[in-house]
Amino acid sequence: MQNIKLNLLADDTKIQSIGDFFRKDNESTWGINLGFHPNQKTSALNISNASVLVRKRTLNPTNPQQSAGVSLTFGIKDTQNWEVKKLSDYPAQDKIMKNEKDQLCFFFKTDTGVSVYLPQFELARALFFHNAYLSRTALEPDSLKAEFDIIIDAQINAARINIAPSSGYPRQSLDDYQSRRLLSWILIDKEVRASFESIGWHQKMHGTNKNNYRRWNFQFNPPLLQSAKFNLRGWKDASSKTFFVYEISAVRNK
Repeated sequence: MQNIKLNLLADDTKIQSIGDFFRKDNESTWGINLGFHPNQKTSALNISNASVLVRKRTLNPTNPQQSAGVSLTFGIKDTQNWEVKKLSDYPAQDKIMKNEKDQLCFFFKTDTGVSVYLPQFELARALFFHNAYLSRTALEPDSLKAEFDIIIDAQINAARINIAPSSGYPRQSLDDYQSRRLLSWILIDKEVRASFESIGWHQKMHGTNKNNYRRWNFQFNPPLLQSAKFNLRGWKDASSKTFFVYEISAVRNK
């Protein structure tokens, strides 16, 4: 877990829910509506903080914290047959807060028969939102095309990534291996890039404007993730044999 101090929040503030996205019509910065315990002076945080926004996570902790929920580990063939539902469809409705009932999730069954409700934002957070730049950029259509030029050399099976001078990508991240690897994966893998760019597309197509604000329920098209293995934490409802995901702690190839 990243130990980031958020000055807008008191110590030991727990995220109870993650709601819709919003921005003022005359601004470019997106916020995310959140539910906190205890209640805070603010009920939202900037999209730049997406990497740490996990349900039931304690922000500004004063003591070491364990991840909330129980663990679940399983593998998938791919995401092709995943369904899209709302969190209001989850059987144990006492675990879903009012401000997040309209948020979208992926629904699928594991080989053991457990029905998984995976919030779409959480999957995108685990795959893509590892830094402030990618979290901001994802919401704007065609942003990658404007900021990066990819030159593929098929003869030597290599690619060169040119960063536009106007790009907001932090140059210091180029010195970090994990950051370079993530950026290359998003830019070069066609399937992954299409998934990342679908975030901005859905925002453009499905966001709504009202009362000087644009609002949007997060949605994207997941990559296939063929033969991926997931480590999750969340709420397991025994009566309905369902699992509501708080956090993806790891996703990797089998």
